[in-house]
Amino acid sequence: LFLWDAQASQQVAVITGTLSFGVTPQWSPDGQRFIISGPSTLLSEHPQPDPNLEYQELFSVSREGEIARLTHLTDYYSEVRFSEYAWSPDGRYLAFRLDGPESYPHLYPTTQPQVGGRWVVMDIATHKIIDYCVPGGMSVVAPVWSPDSRQIVVEDYYQSSPPYKSHVYLIDIARNFAVQVAENVTPFGWMKSSP
Repeated sequence: LFLWDAQASQQVAVITGTLSFGVTPQWSPDGQRFIISGPSTLLSEHPQPDPNLEYQELFSVSREGEIARLTHLTDYYSEVRFSEYAWSPDGRYLAFRLDGPESYPHLYPTTQPQVGGRWVVMDIATHKIIDYCVPGGMSVVAPVWSPDSRQIVVEDYYQSSPPYKSHVYLIDIARNFAVQVAENVTPFGWMKSSP
């Protein structure tokens, strides 16, 4: 992965050991840093690619190319993957789908057992991750944030063969709860009632 200064036409940093699939950078709302997932060895002297994306962590990369590790889940769990991350508009939180360390098949009888993702939210300042026990299924749609950064809408796309089925959940960060709000639709945006 390369960080390029377009104005100066020069390379700022090369982040070795990453793969293009699953590490799409997501810039913070203030444009000062971006988030990527990468192998747990990314900051070691000899980073190793993780071709199966099984031992991933989240990293923050500044505009100057400085890398900081945000998570340490592979220190405790055998498999960890991150996907579909989205910054809150105020830049305080990052919502994403976490695959592994364990799924909850007994809680989600409609979701296929091999699909283990669930939606979580991380406080960027404290690095604390809150698991709302909401399944992520096979969704490839990033969480949709409310403009005030207090709620997100996520999809559990749990059946990939016809008839396609999904649940949509509202997660309220401020009041710490989640509830199903729709079925068989995909959330793409949040409308404001006034400008």
